Amino acid sequence: MRGIVIIVGALALSSWLIMPVEAQQSCAPTGPFRDWVLGSVGSAQRIVIAIDNSGSVKQAGRLPTEKLCAKAIVQTLSGKQFAILSFNSSVNVVQGLTTNTTTLINAIDSIQDTSNNTLMDGAIDDACQFTQPVRPNGALVLETDGIQTASRRPTDPLTAAQQAAANFKANCSILAVIGVDLGGDAQARDFLHNIASPGAFIEVGKSVPTLTEWGLIVLGLLLAGSLAFMIRRRLAPRPAGA
Repeated sequence: MRGIVIIVGALALSSWLIMPVEAQQSCAPTGPFRDWVLGSVGSAQRIVIAIDNSGSVKQAGRLPTEKLCAKAIVQTLSGKQFAILSFNSSVNVVQGLTTNTTTLINAIDSIQDTSNNTLMDGAIDDACQFTQPVRPNGALVLETDGIQTASRRPTDPLTAAQQAAANFKANCSILAVIGVDLGGDAQARDFLHNIASPGAFIEVGKSVPTLTEWGLIVLGLLLAGSLAFMIRRRLAPRPAGA
């Protein structure tokens, strides 16, 4: 019984060491993502973050990743004016312009999943009202997992989003795009890259563990293996008289 408890404890320890690695996202507020934020929208004084909470985001569980990215941007550029939008088959102003980081993070956390379509052209158009007055010192950060599936314009969804993006870049401000967990979807990747301003597209998802994190994983596995080996020796039958 004691041996079983030790094994369970060792496995729990190794799982605890691995869990932070699996939970960590590549949009952490340090490293390459932070560099991208500073390079793409760091010069803007007024920034709109539009978060896709459509059905595909819900189905794949991508909203937590989008929220982490949004909060990382707010924290990295603390002190600037932000507005927060969510978009599915409609566009919702979750938080109007403010510089209060706590208020912005609470607004981001309040966004819920939906099962609706993706009205990307509407989100881009609505962001313009916030950024156009301060052009060129404004920016939109669009977070989404693919191409839009509905349109506000009288045309097909793909063309509508392209038209909205072209108008935004020409008449409003910088359009930065975060593609979330695109995987092997080459069409979505090309589409999002093309609608973004030059150098303002990035993909995010699960991060590759760092050397330190790999070290923790190996340490946990070695510890579990060592304890299991000691238990096997302790419980192995001993020769008579030993």
